[in-house]
Amino acid sequence: MQIKVYRGTHRIGGCVTEIKTTSARILVDMGEELPSVGTERTPLEIDGVTRGAPDCDAVLITHYHGDHIGMFGKILPEIPVYTGAVAKQIYGVVQTVLLDKHMGGDPQRVKTFREFRIGRPLQFGDIRVTPYTVDHSAFDAYMLLIEAEGKRILHTGDFRMHGARGRKMPAVFENTAAISTC
Repeated sequence: MQIKVYRGTHRIGGCVTEIKTTSARILVDMGEELPSVGTERTPLEIDGVTRGAPDCDAVLITHYHGDHIGMFGKILPEIPVYTGAVAKQIYGVVQTVLLDKHMGGDPQRVKTFREFRIGRPLQFGDIRVTPYTVDHSAFDAYMLLIEAEGKRILHTGDFRMHGARGRKMPAVFENTAAISTC
């Protein structure tokens, strides 16, 4: 399994991570960089995802904050986008009300998003992704357990340990650590 972080390691925001195996390729989040004093936003073009022939099995969005979904309009239309059911509804309203066109936003495209469910694995080639809900200021936010080629990573997205569901996070971590890849 290969992991490539396009953005999100040196600045807050702009989260985009690729997981690739010999038979599958997914991206987690397609975020816009947050504005920063004295720093310009960097355009992001990804072959097979934002330009060229489609070469990506799916883009999974952890939650609807702009630094995780703000560039969804640049994803080639043939590539399915997944998120939580309530997050899809909320972001559809955001797109409709705000008419967020500056980054290629499109309320009609949001309607095509596919939905994932807590604890129900999705399969993309040899990549298995299991969503787990987390406490965050964005309702219906997720972390993703990604398993492939005998390896496992937990893409935590954004979460907090306080709040209504934050105290349940240790149990989520224990659960994802105990899951077998058999």
